Amino acid sequence: MGGGSARSALTLASRTLRTRCVTYLPATSASLQLLEAKSLTGQPENGSSSGGDQHIFSKDSWQTLLTFAAAGLMAFTGSSFSVAAGAPVLTEDETAEIAGRASFKSTNPRVIFVLGGPGSGKGTQCAKIVDSYGFVHLSAGDLLRAEINSGSENGTMIQNTIKEGKIVPSEVTVRLLQKAMEECNSNNFLIDGFPRNEENRAVFEHVTGIEPEFILFFDCPEEEMEKRILSRNQGREDDNLETIRKRFKVFLDSTVPVVNHYETTGKVRKINATRSVDDVFDMVQPLFKHFVQDDLLRATEELLRGIDTGDYSTYQRLCHPKLTAFEPEAQGQLVEGLDFHKFYFDLGKALKSSSGTHGPAVQSTIVAPKVVLLGTNAGVVTYTRLQQIPSSPKAGHTSAHNETRVWERQKNDAGEWEWKHIHFHRSAAPTT
Repeated sequence: MGGGSARSALTLASRTLRTRCVTYLPATSASLQLLEAKSLTGQPENGSSSGGDQHIFSKDSWQTLLTFAAAGLMAFTGSSFSVAAGAPVLTEDETAEIAGRASFKSTNPRVIFVLGGPGSGKGTQCAKIVDSYGFVHLSAGDLLRAEINSGSENGTMIQNTIKEGKIVPSEVTVRLLQKAMEECNSNNFLIDGFPRNEENRAVFEHVTGIEPEFILFFDCPEEEMEKRILSRNQGREDDNLETIRKRFKVFLDSTVPVVNHYETTGKVRKINATRSVDDVFDMVQPLFKHFVQDDLLRATEELLRGIDTGDYSTYQRLCHPKLTAFEPEAQGQLVEGLDFHKFYFDLGKALKSSSGTHGPAVQSTIVAPKVVLLGTNAGVVTYTRLQQIPSSPKAGHTSAHNETRVWERQKNDAGEWEWKHIHFHRSAAPTT
């Protein structure tokens, strides 16, 4: 991202998100007393996403960050972590229990149905959404064809049904979709070409218990879709004129009523699919940016939970191995890497081991969070963090710090997109 792009990034509209309050597990009294002036800070990932000695920031990334600093954004909300809270350190069993409850992958997936006639460009746009926003693309058609190619009895039934221009039984398609979602390490799904009829819709919602966030509907005239299908020459058995027209009829008779149903609930986002691929995507992007903002805020919350509970494994998983930071403990120096921050996790663990007791719970509140996206692969999360820290069963105090945390979307060893925390700045918040 060059200087012009960085200036454009500063003008991106960002949402002000609601205040977040989280109550954490008990801290040890001894830890609270001895760590009162300390802070736990960020730290690198398990090393799986980036390797070697290459610096985590590209030249363009630094240009963007410096632009934000010059604009006062970094100073306006430094990245801070409150201190005495470094105390709560858990046993391995407690940590595993929390990790299971607070995993970034939710048990309720975010699903978007992508609908449109054959040749409307659904697959092309889904690929661009995956690239830019990290969603997993599940094509009902691709899953059905994969089942056909498997040579199973189920695949033969599917093949014969498609040849006749009919729709595959709902239970079959839903079963394939559900299996694909369960096997994927993601919470965000684009389901392409489904539901194709009202029965599909009802069975999906009944079996999975999931309602879509919205319906992305690519609206395109039949003449244009027919021209596109005949010219794409993908070698598909159903790409001949007779079958194409059967598919058009099925779409009009069966799928359009699904779109009409969701229109009554206000969930349809209609896109003019007759324009160029890039123009269509320009219309699609605003529908997905707030999901990225939500995910970055959720990742930040999980990061903070890891710090407050002394869960180094969670912190290590979310942060880049070469995380950089400006914080008071560093005495004005830029620190890089794991060791500086791990010291405080280890210290808290040792203090807990020596005291063997738990004190009152620590409560943290994230105030006025703001998420700014820098293109599609980077974002800045800023907020003030209030931490209510008990010093005894009947007394305590509140600390306040400003935090700025920079995240970058990277591919892991499995080729999946994930967010990594790459830099933070924290400072004490002004008090009145």
